[in-house]
Amino acid sequence: MNNIITFFWNILLIITPIFDYTASVRFNIYETYSQQYCLYYYVLDDIIDYNRLSLPSYQNIPYCLEDSSIDIVSTDEVMNYDRFYTFAQMKIAKITSESLIEWSAPINVAEHYQKFLNDVNELSSSQVFYNCTKGWFGHRCQYTLYHNELTFSELVKAIFLERRVDTKWVHFTNGTCYIYLSCDRGPNPACLDWREICDGKRDCIDGIDEPQECFERESNECPEGYYRCHNGQCIPDEFNNDEDLLNPDCMDWTDVTEDGWSKDCDGDPAFRCEEHICKQQNEFSCGDGQCIVIFQMLGDTCKHNRFRYTMRHLIDYHFNSYLSEKCLFMMACLTRIYRRLIYDDEICEKIVLQAADCPSTPFLFPLTPVAFGHVHFIYTVNGSSYWYQKRLLSPFLICYDEELCGSILNTTVIYYNGYTCQHYSNIVGGMKHYSWIDLMENIYSFFRPCAPMIPFNCTNLFRCEQSSKCISKHRLLDGRYDCMDHSDEQFNNTCALNDPYRFQCSSKRELCISPLLLLNDQSDCPDGEDEKHLAQTIGYELFPPFPMFCDGRTDMDPFIIDDREQTDETDCGSYFPCDNPHTHCDGFWHCINGIDEANCSSSLCKPYHHPCVSLINMSMECLPIEFAGDGTIHCRGGSDERHYCRNMFPDEVERRYRCLHQSFKCIKTTLLCDRYNIDESDDSDLCDNEEVSICPDYYYNEKDFTGICWPHWKLNRTVSENILCNLDETNYVVVYNFSDAKLYLRLIRIDNYPPVTQNISYSNENSSKQQQKYISSRLSNTLLYYTHRAWFCNRGIVIFTGTLDQRRCLCPPPYYGDQCQFQNQ
Repeated sequence: MNNIITFFWNILLIITPIFDYTASVRFNIYETYSQQYCLYYYVLDDIIDYNRLSLPSYQNIPYCLEDSSIDIVSTDEVMNYDRFYTFAQMKIAKITSESLIEWSAPINVAEHYQKFLNDVNELSSSQVFYNCTKGWFGHRCQYTLYHNELTFSELVKAIFLERRVDTKWVHFTNGTCYIYLSCDRGPNPACLDWREICDGKRDCIDGIDEPQECFERESNECPEGYYRCHNGQCIPDEFNNDEDLLNPDCMDWTDVTEDGWSKDCDGDPAFRCEEHICKQQNEFSCGDGQCIVIFQMLGDTCKHNRFRYTMRHLIDYHFNSYLSEKCLFMMACLTRIYRRLIYDDEICEKIVLQAADCPSTPFLFPLTPVAFGHVHFIYTVNGSSYWYQKRLLSPFLICYDEELCGSILNTTVIYYNGYTCQHYSNIVGGMKHYSWIDLMENIYSFFRPCAPMIPFNCTNLFRCEQSSKCISKHRLLDGRYDCMDHSDEQFNNTCALNDPYRFQCSSKRELCISPLLLLNDQSDCPDGEDEKHLAQTIGYELFPPFPMFCDGRTDMDPFIIDDREQTDETDCGSYFPCDNPHTHCDGFWHCINGIDEANCSSSLCKPYHHPCVSLINMSMECLPIEFAGDGTIHCRGGSDERHYCRNMFPDEVERRYRCLHQSFKCIKTTLLCDRYNIDESDDSDLCDNEEVSICPDYYYNEKDFTGICWPHWKLNRTVSENILCNLDETNYVVVYNFSDAKLYLRLIRIDNYPPVTQNISYSNENSSKQQQKYISSRLSNTLLYYTHRAWFCNRGIVIFTGTLDQRRCLCPPPYYGDQCQFQNQ
């Protein structure tokens, strides 16, 4: 029995590769009690560079085949193996169960063999182990990852990295769906995401996603010792605003003050994204934990086109069949709805100049609601409308559900064909809109406070004064209008709510604001005390905390000590090592040669090498550390000589790209490939046209392209372009120098420190070859194998069966289906 227990823990360490996850390339598939075959991925947080301090995730994700019985390999067929052995033969050969693990045996086979060794019996002696060909695994050697040199952890990383940089294969999938509710969102493949259930807005046309049961969560109160998340979830007090900023405990992330990284969830497999729900009603859930403000989504920001599919019904002919096809196209142009359908203004101008048999009386367009499941537009088209204008054709009437919204305006309501409406000008005032995005931003802002359903019972809730909508008292004075009459933000007795988590303004003692308003860059207390950070209240300009000393940034005002001017960065080179447990792998070069960023788990290069963009062809290479900080530019942008621009422009942290031919110049990274701003910039801010030439010509054919380092282009960047854009130190300054991260010493990177020892040779022998550099990471060399596989399994991982002619999907727990396309309950 003791041997079995010892063996079990040995196996656990193998399938949970905390200590040596890359020691050898082996694949020990595990059969669960539910007849699933699984490989385990230990979350290393090395896919996304969050550039912030975080605690280790300690997450072990099983990726499983839902039904292994449908594999291409028949029960009698075995392929891709060298030899097979019976348990009896292996016992005679003194083969151990640990050896089977090294040979990629399934965990279950190794367990059964260990039991056989402990208690020999004839029933098990004939059981067979197939020693698979390299790269193949499974009970019958029927599975492979296709590339024999990667561990499973490296494969997961490669696929999720590829999803972030390449979307040309996204057509392999339509995204994921929650199918346990019959939701009508328009034509397939538009469907419901589980995160949209009880999110405070109608996503299904009939409102089935917002049942009465949603009020149970809205009215929920937490017992003593628990913090109430804004969505009604309860977590222990000690989890609220704990040190683990990167792994919130509230599903809506309202237990952390910084939550802007959901935009990276498309490339992050961790629980923080799989369990994340959108915080605000004006956000759209991309189905992978990413949340985008709805009016910004009209640029198709969701990587797998989920928003595009949900918008398709607006211009789908079958959903607007009461209009002629010519009229439908003309309305798409005149309203500028869904610009990617008709992208060329000249084509639109030709379309609207042609006669189109649109109705002569006011008509509904689109037929389905444009927002919240009940807001409609009614248009009129007369002769003057056929002239194509730069501003869009505005609706004649905007209609809505009066029962959900109540009395929204002090103007006369118009009833038209069964709809309750207001004139367009009453809703938007005198504001002119020049795009569909502008219009929808206003519409969503105006109608967001409408109720998603009519409540049966408002006990323990706050009822809006001029409507039937009921909300939690925790939504009072939270900076968001939840009532059409704004009565929730005009409530003046919030301190009487006895909410221990509300912040009481010292300048107005009767005012207690929601914790969501703290440190949100907007003063909500009369004297702005809700925005005074801990670092500011203790006056770090005069008395900086210890972690701010010698961190590469001057945080305090200089003053005279011992007859000389000193700051928190004085004498650091002599008495304080730049590479220490508190600075190592924090995303910022504290040492001139960047040795403090060597040997980091997130690096694309092996230890003592830095990622480097070639001066010749913009490819990513790995620069040996002896060439970093040596006074010569070896990498484009001077990424190996970062101290130069930092010393030249200490306060302009975005000015970190060093020109190649004019090496005395440092420019802003946002100017890279930005022809528009380059034309308007002073010559002293430019690099002799270098910042334009680094990008291929076809980039400039994209109408949305304004430069590789602008935020909206982030998901399209290559690895090399990311290296150049990350020279900008703005994020480091904001996150580190103005947050609690610099008030306390932390050892969360201690697993990477000290760096592995290496004898660095400074010999000039073959220096020309050394300076050619090389990509040392196996991962970097194999990314191209996965461009066509990144999207096939949605959030899952592709493997192959048989003779490589059938793809199968390993799905993480939240998903199932042959392409992991369905969301679990």
